[in-house]
Amino acid sequence: MTHDCGPGSPTSWPGFPNSPPPPCLLALAAHEKDPVTAATALLAAGLVGPSSTAEDITPYLDATDPLTRWAAATALIRLAGLDGTPVGPGLLGRAVTELTAAARSPFDRVTDYCEGDLFGHIERTLHALPPGSDPATVREALDACLPRIVWDYYGSRTRRAIEELFPAPQPHPAPRTPLH
Repeated sequence: MTHDCGPGSPTSWPGFPNSPPPPCLLALAAHEKDPVTAATALLAAGLVGPSSTAEDITPYLDATDPLTRWAAATALIRLAGLDGTPVGPGLLGRAVTELTAAARSPFDRVTDYCEGDLFGHIERTLHALPPGSDPATVREALDACLPRIVWDYYGSRTRRAIEELFPAPQPHPAPRTPLH
């Protein structure tokens, strides 16, 4: 099936008349030889596509390229957060597994989408998971990316990740003794 992918095409989505529609982005991902471009197309399809796009993105979790798998996982988690999209827990678990793998073994190239902070982006994506995700798996993924988060100027990401990793209150790291 071919799609009119030009500006103002009849398959453009509302509000973005000059952008390619999700079917064109998915076609680009399927045929693009450059992994960064293919991953960017998957991310874009996950950002602007309807929840039904999830079934077209799912096969990319089995791609040979880890960047493509990361992009598919990121897109699927975003789509799972839309209007109660029924994405099975097994599929979300696979997506979280891919994010954990990316945090443990980062790739040598990334898309501009994560703004140079792959680990911070993984952390933000994990926070977008719908309720019902396995907390142990999410904590494992957070644990893998926490030491490498780049953009955390005020420490808010780190605090939030630590609160998820260690839900019980933690003792103060230094003994508090009154100064006299």
